[in-house]
Amino acid sequence: MMKVISFLTVLGLSLSAATFATGDSVNRLSTIQFEDVNEKVITISKDTQIAIAAFEKDTNTLASGFFNAQEKDFLTKNSAVYITDIHKMPSIISYLFAYPKMKKYIFPFYIYNQEGLENTIAHQEEKITVVFFENGVVSEVKFITTEDELKTLFEKCAKGRDFKMK
Repeated sequence: MMKVISFLTVLGLSLSAATFATGDSVNRLSTIQFEDVNEKVITISKDTQIAIAAFEKDTNTLASGFFNAQEKDFLTKNSAVYITDIHKMPSIISYLFAYPKMKKYIFPFYIYNQEGLENTIAHQEEKITVVFFENGVVSEVKFITTEDELKTLFEKCAKGRDFKMK
């Protein structure tokens, strides 16, 4: 049943709009149903300021490695969320290998296991997508490829400066 609801949500979003663009509301993201590692349905807060999404194994490995090396509440303190899209992974692999590995992560994250997330969050091959929100609307969408870029993003955020990538 949850898969049907998720599919209909994504279908509605994909028919009604393209990927996030400057000026779009965070509400589009908060209507998507994600799962936690225990398959509990969760949604993203409308107060989110940064959404980071990985769509491939290598980008997920890079991002999760970075977040796992931070304090447990690192993302929460930075009003950020991390989304991993695993819909391309065969279910048997997900449940035998990915989910057990993800249960060891110390940080909160959102799992998307349906087609269509790239209809809301822009995606470029082998890049991590970073969506910035200011006052509930998209202010910028960037694509990053390295741990140094992730580190720089959050260092700027911690210093209270404009945390957007230049």
